[in-house]
Order: sequence, then structure tokens, then C-alpha cells
Amino acid sequence: MPGVTDYRNPNLAEALRALGYVQRFGAGISIARRLLGERLHFEVQPGFVAAIVQGGGR
Repeated sequence: MPGVTDYRNPNLAEALRALGYVQRFGAGISIARRLLGERLHFEVQPGFVAAIVQGGGR
């Protein structure tokens, strides 16, 4: 679901944002999809979500 964020440690996430390590919450997947296109796939399992980037030569 676009724009939805869920963090294991919201205090740490907020600290990273305040220190400038995070531009804005909820933006990462849409940026990755825009840059990687069809090469990006997700595997969703009960205990994890894996982002899989398929090779694509230069």
C-alpha cells in the first residue's frame, strides 16, 4: 500500500529522520520502482519481505 510505513523501532526511525539519514517516510519503494522498473520484484512471506533486483547489464 503506497505511503504506508511500519517500523520495528519507530523511535530509531524518527532519530534517523531527524539526523538527515532519511528524506521522508514511505518514499523508498516508489523510488526503487521508478529507478528499477521491471527488474524489481518483492517476495512476501509471513516473517519477511524480500526485495529482489534481477540483473540487467549495462
